[in-house]
Amino acid sequence: MPDRRMTWEEMVDQYPEGWVAIRDAQMDGADIVSGIVEAVLTDDEIGEYREQAAPGLLFDRTTEGNWYGPISAEFSIRVS
Repeated sequence: MPDRRMTWEEMVDQYPEGWVAIRDAQMDGADIVSGIVEAVLTDDEIGEYREQAAPGLLFDRTTEGNWYGPISAEFSIRVS
């Protein structure tokens, strides 16, 4: 993995349909602007890697896909 800063758009182009572990991320609100890619992972690998990863890494999926995993949020659906 090259130790160079990439924009989010570069990450999406280079690693589609995958998860990236990013260090030294620069953010614009909740959006990733750039960072240094530490690892590229599949949907099957992300859970175990995240559990063992060094603190301070940011994880995001480059493009939407058919993945599954825990959702850590509370939500409700109201039908009227």
